[in-house]
Amino acid sequence: MDKFELETFEQLLTLVDDLQSCFTDEDAYSRSPSPTEWRRAGRTVRAITLTCHELLGYARAKRNIETVLIRNQLHFVDDTTPPATEPTANFNPKKKKNGGEYKFSSKEIEKMPLFYKNLFVAGDVVAHWRNRSGGLIEIRCQIQGKKITASGKTKQAAAEKFIKKLNIEQTTPEKPITFYEYAMQFLETVKKPNVKAATYVDYVTSFEKHLFPAFGEKRLSDIKQFDVQQHLNSLLEQGLSRSAQKQRQLLKSLFEYAEEDQLVSRSPMRLVKLPAHETENGAALSKTEETELVERCITSATRSGNAFVFLLYTGLRRSELATARIEEGFVVVENAKQRKGRRVKTRSIPLSPRLLKFFPNVEHTLEEIRDLYPNRLGRTFKEWFPSHHLHELRHTFITRCQECGISRELTSLWAGHRADNTMTSNVYTHFSAEFQKAEILKFSY
Repeated sequence: MDKFELETFEQLLTLVDDLQSCFTDEDAYSRSPSPTEWRRAGRTVRAITLTCHELLGYARAKRNIETVLIRNQLHFVDDTTPPATEPTANFNPKKKKNGGEYKFSSKEIEKMPLFYKNLFVAGDVVAHWRNRSGGLIEIRCQIQGKKITASGKTKQAAAEKFIKKLNIEQTTPEKPITFYEYAMQFLETVKKPNVKAATYVDYVTSFEKHLFPAFGEKRLSDIKQFDVQQHLNSLLEQGLSRSAQKQRQLLKSLFEYAEEDQLVSRSPMRLVKLPAHETENGAALSKTEETELVERCITSATRSGNAFVFLLYTGLRRSELATARIEEGFVVVENAKQRKGRRVKTRSIPLSPRLLKFFPNVEHTLEEIRDLYPNRLGRTFKEWFPSHHLHELRHTFITRCQECGISRELTSLWAGHRADNTMTSNVYTHFSAEFQKAEILKFSY
């Protein structure tokens, strides 16, 4: 195997490892994978298929080139070559051929930059030669709309100059672009129109806090696999495994666009590896912990403290607080787990006795806390309760509902989840407002 085949084969092995990591736990084969897992697996399988085709195409082209070389060396004549005929009256044996397709040898292709090598091996572009005035031979080709030509006294000399020009084109692009410049275009053009505002802010924060300090001033084409791997390793050493995973995905997407734009010959993300990240699901607070939390929050008389109690007894996600409103005995919110461009879905949670106990004027309380910044709420909660995460308040609400005897179907409706995968639960079951208000009365302890 040559260098290209070894690199491509290593890439293929990496993709196979990625396919195994598409499923988040070891019992994935004994259950129905989630839609997210299926989508990740589908993308990885497509990448594996394309890589196999790339490797197969290269091997075929390499074999064809070697066959041509052997035939030329042995003066091989194919059996299918028609027998020579007597020259006709118009035949001029001294007349030279004035051009045709030029096939580069395997040694010549090896001297090309990787981007151009792949094009010639796959047969995506073809070079031609022709005789020029002064006894010169010209080799020419048009690649991505740009004409590249070189001339020499022999085909070999012209080919050598042609390859030199390819290397110049590769190493001196018309407009060098820095990582910062391309990343800003990527965020504005690719991410911003396709994700929600909060997600976009999160992406920008990742770039400004981690990626721009590491790569911002570097030319995009100068960033190598080791540079990215070292950056992600430093995040892992700080215990920021989730940030490392997120930044790997952002960089992978960015460099895929850069590769298509021909700003890099090959994405540096293909061989970058990270250990499997096991998501911490959190746990519900015990009743003792819940009591201590509520006492501290109410005693503090702060907006953050009131927000924690509100989230605890409604089960809202912190990002849903900004859309919450009170309507006819319900807290109505827009579901945060909605992709941009899809119809906005809302859900309603009846006001519970526990919530009204601490906030009799719940509408006034909600007006005071609605504009709190979600990430700041998370940091404040961590400062107050270092052993817990803010999202565990949602775990606690769902757990208490079921401990109080409220059905799983109704609890799932309030949480914005599917109770199960049956049509009966998800399509044909509609709980009345009166029934829900009666059931929430059980949420008292």
